Amino acid sequence: MLKKRYDKEYKVQAVKLIKEIGMTKASKELGVPISTMRGWIMASRQGQLDLGEGSYTPKGALRQRRINSNKKEQKISLRSKAIKPLKNFSFFRFWQTPIKLTLQSAC
Repeated sequence: MLKKRYDKEYKVQAVKLIKEIGMTKASKELGVPISTMRGWIMASRQGQLDLGEGSYTPKGALRQRRINSNKKEQKISLRSKAIKPLKNFSFFRFWQTPIKLTLQSAC
């Protein structure tokens, strides 16, 4: 019996389908053995099968968005914590106070 070969794009689409509907349903729908699909999943996890930018399911995309949002909030929080002590430093207070200039005549 000949071993069936699948192209890369087919594997990528199959892995995306697995993430959406589950491995058992995807296996039945595509007619591909579960053991073969497990290999594709492992390859995608190890970075051997690139799923591209749109590789997230709707739930996965929301989760990724929350993670990115939390990272941004943490960066902002760290920056504000780092800047706060500097505002009390005399050099910065000096530049925040208005400078009064007086002109004297040379006569």
